[in-house]
Amino acid sequence: MKQTRDDDKTASKLPAKQRRSKIYTVISWVFVAFWAAFIFYMSAHTSGQFSGEMGLVSRIYEALKAWQLAVFGEGAQFIYNAAHFMEYCVLGALLTNALSCHMSLKRAALFAICLALTYGITDEIHQLFVPTRSSDPMDCVFDLLGGSVGAALIYAIAPRVAGRLGREAKR
Repeated sequence: MKQTRDDDKTASKLPAKQRRSKIYTVISWVFVAFWAAFIFYMSAHTSGQFSGEMGLVSRIYEALKAWQLAVFGEGAQFIYNAAHFMEYCVLGALLTNALSCHMSLKRAALFAICLALTYGITDEIHQLFVPTRSSDPMDCVFDLLGGSVGAALIYAIAPRVAGRLGREAKR
């Protein structure tokens, strides 16, 4: 606990341009909320809706489905697994960024991975209540992998970006 207080004292001694502004913090959390809502929205739709009722999303889905069939054959789940991975990669990155406004980058990345997995589990529970959708524990594995990669990317690049902006990143 003492280290946190010391971190707060150190952060308050930094010049204003080196601290993250409240606006940056709020915007970071708005992006997290937006992306979580997007994941929820996508989970609330059936594959039939992706096939024709969603405009551009439907066209992209149909093109990917044709590619999947040509490359992997019948019954492949590549699109779904890749979608889970990518959705949660973005979520892990956004969570790490937002959480780093409140704690060290390392702690933020670890906490972001846990939150992404937790959200993935609740997403699978949500899908139990969507007609023609089902819950698959394997999706949580791709959610965890995606969230971990997203958090790791931010952990790796944030200090470089902060250095270029003349700030110190709190690892």
